[in-house]
Amino acid sequence: MNSWVSEQTDGKIKDLIKEDWLDQSTVMFIINAIYFKATWEKQFLPRDTQKEIFYLPNNKKIEVEMMIQQTLIPYFRGLDFSAIALPFKGGKFDMVFILPNEIHGLQNLEAKITPKFLSDISAGFISKHRTNVYIPKFKLQTELNLKNELTKLAVEDIFNKAKANFSNLIYERRGGLYVDVAVHKAVFNVNEAGVEGAAATTIGVFFRSLPMVFRANRPFLFYVRDIKSGLILFIGRFHPQVI
Repeated sequence: MNSWVSEQTDGKIKDLIKEDWLDQSTVMFIINAIYFKATWEKQFLPRDTQKEIFYLPNNKKIEVEMMIQQTLIPYFRGLDFSAIALPFKGGKFDMVFILPNEIHGLQNLEAKITPKFLSDISAGFISKHRTNVYIPKFKLQTELNLKNELTKLAVEDIFNKAKANFSNLIYERRGGLYVDVAVHKAVFNVNEAGVEGAAATTIGVFFRSLPMVFRANRPFLFYVRDIKSGLILFIGRFHPQVI
């Protein structure tokens, strides 16, 4: 099972299943894996990456490697946040960054996350703006005990030996089954490369439009989505912890 997961994730996740989870009472494991690697439509130039301060709540701060570029992208400004969508090559997927206006605004922003909230952001991406983009390079690795997280969402009976009922899901209609282990493990890497003609001439006078600025120098949310369907493949937060 671990070999299969490692193969499906290009070796990024190797030890999903622990040996001590297997005993005579184990009936089966239901496993899924996803691997996504894409190149930015407009890659960041490594020579432009520079050290910058990243601000955290409680007057804390760290130094990060900030990737920088000016590009034409969808930009949306909400009441207390701004958002951009950086496209990947091929035009089918992009990565959305949602940046709160305040250094301590991430918690309030996360509380707003609903399908409608994300849909409203997508609807606001109708027009593109020339934007100076500052995004830190980062690599995240996490392992969550979904048993704890699902219980918080009132998903409890499947973990209860007395209440769990999977009789309609198992071919043999065998009773006494319950979920004992539920784990999610993820690795996510963002760098300069990615997440791993007709012409006419006219003369006119226009108001000079200054570029927007999206400087992700404080905790933010991100997600990778299928642009056409809106399906979210990965979602997370960048909020380094300082001891």
